[in-house]
Amino acid sequence: MTNKGLYQKSLDPTAVERIVAAVGEKFIPADLDKQKLAEDLARCSTLYSSAVQRRSDKPTKDRIHRLKSIQKAAKRFEGQLMPDDVWDWSDTYSECERLQSEVEYLIKRLDSEIEDLTWELEWGPWQDFREAIRRNLSARALANRWKVRSPFEWVAGHYLPEVFRTHFGTTVTFHRRKGVPDSPAIRFIGQALIELQITKSGRPYSRESIAKAISDVRSLRTRRRQSTK
Repeated sequence: MTNKGLYQKSLDPTAVERIVAAVGEKFIPADLDKQKLAEDLARCSTLYSSAVQRRSDKPTKDRIHRLKSIQKAAKRFEGQLMPDDVWDWSDTYSECERLQSEVEYLIKRLDSEIEDLTWELEWGPWQDFREAIRRNLSARALANRWKVRSPFEWVAGHYLPEVFRTHFGTTVTFHRRKGVPDSPAIRFIGQALIELQITKSGRPYSRESIAKAISDVRSLRTRRRQSTK
């Protein structure tokens, strides 16, 4: 099955400096590892892309449709390359043999990718399938976890708060200053979203949206804990 890694965005050191500065000097640990912080922030970008991809099956279905269309055209072209009584290229067009071989290879590649994507529609991405085996869960159940929250909620309410707690050793909380959510964590997440180019229709997410994502993720976690009692 396919196992194509998602591109991991790398952060320029100056971007990391802006994120750290947004937190506030007095909240920055003396032993802050900025290189590790940059790596964890880049991982958040990758996880956000994962959430976007897994939010809907439509991109996968669209890709299968496109690949089948290309495959159909390739098979028609392959048929036109076959020598017959009207046109026998074997003596004068030797390059056609190489071209025919390449078209056959393309068709096989398309067959393989269509099969992989069809499998993915049924069971979820291959990465999730391997993780499901590790966790002893249904692959589809694990894949569907991405749909519990929006991609923005995953990154702003779950993954970036985790990174903040890990590197700054502070609980993710916020208060309101003149009605606007504010805290080291809110500022960290807000600037990180900007540097990772995670926006809402090209505009930065508001602090209100970030605070809501944090609260919603926390509330969902609380409801799940209460439901297991």
